[in-house]
Amino acid sequence: MSPNCSALRWILSAVTAITLVMVGSGPRVSALPMDTFERYKEFVGATTVNQIPTVTFTFADPFYNEVSYTIGPATSLLLFTQSAFGITRSTYHNQEYAEQVDENGAISWDDSAHLKDLITVEALITGRIAFLPATTHSLGRVLVTVPGGWPVDLHIAGDGRLWIAVIHGAAEQHFYPQAYTTVGGVKIVTNWLLDKRQFHATSVASANSPIAPRQAFKSDWRWQPRGSRWTESFVPFGNRPMLPIWVNGIKSKCILDTGTAGLFLPPSLAANARVAQIGSAPVNGQANSSTASYGRVDIVVGPAELPSAVVVIGPSPPGGYAVCGYDFLASFLVHIAKRTVTISTRPAKVPPCSAYCVRVDNWLRTAVARVRVGALAADRATLDTGREGSVVVASNLRPSNDTGADCDAQAFVSEPLTIGPVVFGPTAACYTSLNASHQVVVGSAVLLHRDLTLDLGDGEVWLRPSGV
Repeated sequence: MSPNCSALRWILSAVTAITLVMVGSGPRVSALPMDTFERYKEFVGATTVNQIPTVTFTFADPFYNEVSYTIGPATSLLLFTQSAFGITRSTYHNQEYAEQVDENGAISWDDSAHLKDLITVEALITGRIAFLPATTHSLGRVLVTVPGGWPVDLHIAGDGRLWIAVIHGAAEQHFYPQAYTTVGGVKIVTNWLLDKRQFHATSVASANSPIAPRQAFKSDWRWQPRGSRWTESFVPFGNRPMLPIWVNGIKSKCILDTGTAGLFLPPSLAANARVAQIGSAPVNGQANSSTASYGRVDIVVGPAELPSAVVVIGPSPPGGYAVCGYDFLASFLVHIAKRTVTISTRPAKVPPCSAYCVRVDNWLRTAVARVRVGALAADRATLDTGREGSVVVASNLRPSNDTGADCDAQAFVSEPLTIGPVVFGPTAACYTSLNASHQVVVGSAVLLHRDLTLDLGDGEVWLRPSGV
């Protein structure tokens, strides 16, 4: 067939496709969209999904000297390493669960939304999504549901290149491929935007070894008492629960904080304990982000010790106290009632909570739950025993008929509050500027009004009325 005839055939098929879209009574599969998806497969460069290799990406990072991300057909492993100081963080997943292990061995896990996020984004990075059956077609757009992941709208350019992918997950996300490289004859995305987060691989190659399977988790904390329970009264600091802490033998106090991921020391305590600063660390607060320092230190918190613990030094926590967050809390059962804290070792099987139970998302190593504040329903509210007040809500979620000032002006309103299934009734709330990842923060004035049991290792918080 002559070139002119080929061009004529393409024009006729395009006209037919457009006609079907315009006159049809519903979604139709037409010639042009099918060609669009086929061109995407051709752009990826593989004829079957099995031809896509397991790949390892290397990233530059200001805080870690080695960052690698290995993606296989059904698993992945992301490693952050500061090899000179023996510091490693990891994120691993297969098709059933995802887990993160931090510098001190604390684990956070997920078998739902975050697992689906990982599986979906990795299908886009490797091009595996090009070989999944499409749900619907339209001009330049294909809707695909990733097995184990989320539905994704693929917007494909005329040359077959993926222009943008819209991920319909727990929250809608936009994936923008910005650069590709060829590995094993297959085009792999090496530079991408996920919403506003930039990812740029400095190198990518076929993986040299299989992805390591999950190792059995064992806490690095050492339990000191003879029994399995330890109890001590405390004097609260602005409603915050407190524990004794020893840093290289120097005694102080720490705030038990469900809204903090790690172990934080104020600069004054770190200096007194002669904690050497060995590197920089990002600190993402509820209102803003900053940079602090890492150090290693022998630490004792209440009944447990952690030799050579990784700690963050500064910015100065409230009152100049240390802060004991998820690294400590996830390893034990913690009960707080009537200004007394009881810490227990984790049994092989934790007794189930039967009432006043709140499931929390611990993926970011904090306690995040669903709440309702007045008419506002928020999926991501931080339960924060380290915050003195009651309830704060992000300013952008302020009702349109409310023009009150921020919390700094003490502009509190009384709103009915529900945390998970637990009803609290009228509660003082105010609106203020929060980090984009925070919608609502529930402080210690609310949480410690109940008998509070923290089972963060199993993703649960119990909020029983006092005496129940």
